[in-house]
Amino acid sequence: MGRQIIGLIIGIAVIGTLVALYATSV
Repeated sequence: MGRQIIGLIIGIAVIGTLVALYATSV
């Protein structure tokens, strides 16, 4: 279960970073 939570946090962090980069580039 811990691994799923860590994966979820990493996924949210990666998506958030991509969205931030996209928002700043546009």
